[in-house]
Amino acid sequence: MDPRRSADAAEAARAALEIDPSHARASHDLAVALDRTGDPTTALDHAKRALAATPNDLTFQQTTACILLHLDRASEAMPFLESVERARGDDFEAQYNLACGLAKTGQVDRALPHVERAIGLVPPRHRAAFLAHVPNDADLAPLRDHPGFRRLLKA
Repeated sequence: MDPRRSADAAEAARAALEIDPSHARASHDLAVALDRTGDPTTALDHAKRALAATPNDLTFQQTTACILLHLDRASEAMPFLESVERARGDDFEAQYNLACGLAKTGQVDRALPHVERAIGLVPPRHRAAFLAHVPNDADLAPLRDHPGFRRLLKA
């Protein structure tokens, strides 16, 4: 979803939920849009609704985890992040999100290999933007002074 269109996406998801209030995908999409527009608290309610309807949906788990990270509730996000990473081990976002959760819960040494794996897995068309984002991501702040993290960024 294009971040510049998050408000439009939120309205579309709200309209879908008016038609079918139990539509899990619409709840999920509204959660994503609300989180991107800076309302993670309300987003979490919608993400939890989607996840309650389809608890094994990895996309819903990842979205819920990311919102929890934005709310500084990393310990609650960890089971979802670990579940997604186990199922999607070759997905750069799964690796990166787990690294963020590990960093935010003080598990710096465990986070580093996941950052490295994410860098290795990021699609080439996103690589430059991703590498520019990594050193500035607030979720990874606990890694910034770690020599291994600095080496990764120079590689």
